[in-house]
Amino acid sequence: MADITIPGRRLHVQEGSSRTDECFPVYLERREKRFFGEERNHTTDLPLRKNQLRVYCRGLERDGRTYVEVVKAYQYDIGITDAPCTDFMEEIDFKDGGMPSTVIRDMNGVLLAIYIHKLNTLCCCDLTHTRDGMYGLMKLLDRLHADGVIHEYAGEEEEEEENEIQISLGCDPEYEGLFNGVISRARDMSWNQNSHVGIDGAGDQIEFRPSPSSSPDGFVDSLRSCYKFVADQSINLSTVGNKYPLGAHIHIGVGMPDVSIGDPNITKLFDLFLGKHLMRLSGEARREYKQLGQLRKKPHGFEYRSLPTAVLHTPEIAKAVANISQVIAKRYYSGHETVSSDRGATIKQMVEIGIPEEDARLVKNWKDMYREVCTQSPLTFWLGEDYGTVEEAFIPSIQFGDDWHSGARDIFIDLLPQREQLRGSVLFFGLSVERGDVTFGYEAPGYTATSESFSHMSGRADFVFGIPKKIRDGQITTRELEEHLKNIISMIKKEQ
Repeated sequence: MADITIPGRRLHVQEGSSRTDECFPVYLERREKRFFGEERNHTTDLPLRKNQLRVYCRGLERDGRTYVEVVKAYQYDIGITDAPCTDFMEEIDFKDGGMPSTVIRDMNGVLLAIYIHKLNTLCCCDLTHTRDGMYGLMKLLDRLHADGVIHEYAGEEEEEEENEIQISLGCDPEYEGLFNGVISRARDMSWNQNSHVGIDGAGDQIEFRPSPSSSPDGFVDSLRSCYKFVADQSINLSTVGNKYPLGAHIHIGVGMPDVSIGDPNITKLFDLFLGKHLMRLSGEARREYKQLGQLRKKPHGFEYRSLPTAVLHTPEIAKAVANISQVIAKRYYSGHETVSSDRGATIKQMVEIGIPEEDARLVKNWKDMYREVCTQSPLTFWLGEDYGTVEEAFIPSIQFGDDWHSGARDIFIDLLPQREQLRGSVLFFGLSVERGDVTFGYEAPGYTATSESFSHMSGRADFVFGIPKKIRDGQITTRELEEHLKNIISMIKKEQ
């Protein structure tokens, strides 16, 4: 073995052999920086990234597969006589809907490379393992450039805008339908349906199925056509959901099929930026569906199911939700740093990642704004005409978690302000007997307020309080119980 020293790189070369990497540094200066941001030579254990020339000496050793759809195909004579290794193809699936790609073969039909347009990444067989192959690769790049397949690399800043991952938007929200002013089961009403408006699988709700769009404006336009179709049949709508459960079901299409769609981190981001601000507007009927972290994989990407239909009551809030969804998905799948928090994202955090301030403020304040408009038909806001009221107010819920003595629970309900006067839902959950005289969310004489976050509870209601076991069992006097309620009500009014 002989050592060849090249600045920044030390290579081992078999003496008397044509199999060498010694030409590769020359190629780097001549070609790679002209068309790509970096090279990965003989790398098989790293996932695909943007702006790479990747040379494989064996298959792609990755979790999952890379899906490509052939949009162009070329055959070139690049002066290679021996068929190169093409094992990297074992992990490539050709299918409609995959990443648009160009396939390059030699004059004998042997696969040489696959160029993935959205990534500006060229995956090559083992051309750099011989001198002839190395010069063949240089020739291949020149031919691809001459034919307009690859272009001179613009650099990180310009490239980021041109080749950013495409995120499409869609939804299939549920609505309560009103016929002659009365909420009725969708399947019992006499009305026409089409491919975009129909009946939910349960038969109770009207379901919209607007066409997907690449922009928030298109998302709103598609929804508006569904609202108009319903209005033309003298059917009114409610987004409250006290009789039937209503979910907005936001769909995200990711134009990069090899990404990890089910990654729990993307679910946490949607919870952080949207769910923790808006999920609590779910009506009484939503019950078990009212949970953070509800995400389903779909062929096109995923469906975020935690939001209620109340987030589509007006075109302004619908557009804000669509815009925020697109921004956080695009940033996440482009590899940008994400925000981590136990509470909902602040307006400042939203603006810092590129969300317009007006959208951030609308989502942040929609909880209070919705209560002012929820009895008005959403058709009024979407179509610009007065469609009256739906006579169904949003009623904040009072929930009791864990075991309660019926007498203690009744006192809690009797002493709390009327639900209509509450500016949010309330959850009382149980603290274990082992904790002793400890409370969560409020202070009381003779008790210690814990500093634990109970983040798994915080998303379930606007106001969350942990109640000691002996209080839930009714083992204290009515006066003591009233003292606890007095402090709880004080905390609610303070936060309102």
